Amino acid sequence: MISTSILTQAMRRIAAERGDFWLFGLFMRTETLGMWDLVVAASWLEAGQLKAVSEFVKLLSDRIGEESLREFARVATLPQDSEFLDFITRSMPNVNSEQRLRSTDLLARGIEEAIILQTRPVYTAQQALTDRLRFVSVWKRIVSQAGEEFRTTKGLPFTYTVAHGAVRPSRTNRNLSRADFEKALARVPLKNTAAVQDLQGPAFIYAIMMDERIRAGEW
Repeated sequence: MISTSILTQAMRRIAAERGDFWLFGLFMRTETLGMWDLVVAASWLEAGQLKAVSEFVKLLSDRIGEESLREFARVATLPQDSEFLDFITRSMPNVNSEQRLRSTDLLARGIEEAIILQTRPVYTAQQALTDRLRFVSVWKRIVSQAGEEFRTTKGLPFTYTVAHGAVRPSRTNRNLSRADFEKALARVPLKNTAAVQDLQGPAFIYAIMMDERIRAGEW
């Protein structure tokens, strides 16, 4: 089987270009023991449509190669209203790194084992619009606090500037994109920096998003 670390890198590159996956995981069916299905779901994929599968396969092939693709028993997409998608995303919410799952609930669905690389909450179009408007308010608070002191979980003080849709912390030369803060908002409240480890500058994003001046009592 292809290395999950290589697959994770490919997934993150695709997500950076197209958007997060609701689900990105490997599933071993009981009738195909030893072989894995790659199952994905995302708002930008039209689940079940040949065009959607072809689009995703092309994106993945460009990153891992056709030979690696042939190691999968099949590649499948799930629709937004899939009961199985709901089961996985509720059982394992906001997965950011490899997690393995074996359970009687999976066996009841004909699945021997699963390796989950990413999950995100599944939103309707209305929910997505509501969250986008919510982020506009949060981003305004982030901008308003530019120049103020924040502290990382290790107690290190920093300030930041905001320009061209990005945050620039004083302790790094990295620009943290507005899009990464929007992704972080979908995961609040954040338990620790691991919750945003896939984003640029997780220590700074965590410090900013979990500061009461930004939270404003909302999470």
